[in-house]
Amino acid sequence: MHKAGLSHIAKETVRLMLHKAGYRFGKTRTWCPTGIAVRKRKAGAVTVHDPKAQEKQTLIELAYEQAETAGFPLW
Repeated sequence: MHKAGLSHIAKETVRLMLHKAGYRFGKTRTWCPTGIAVRKRKAGAVTVHDPKAQEKQTLIELAYEQAETAGFPLW
């Protein structure tokens, strides 16, 4: 923003405008499968599945929705 000559606009203002336009930071991560991780073990790489991943994801999304409703800024 400084290079574009917009240094007088605060970062918070940009964040709020993006939020009003429907953009959310960190809410979804479609680039990685939820509940699956590859771990290094002595015997080699092992794929680990979290059986409670969907339950945890639902709680996190609910927390985001409640925070937005309450007016808390999310980073």
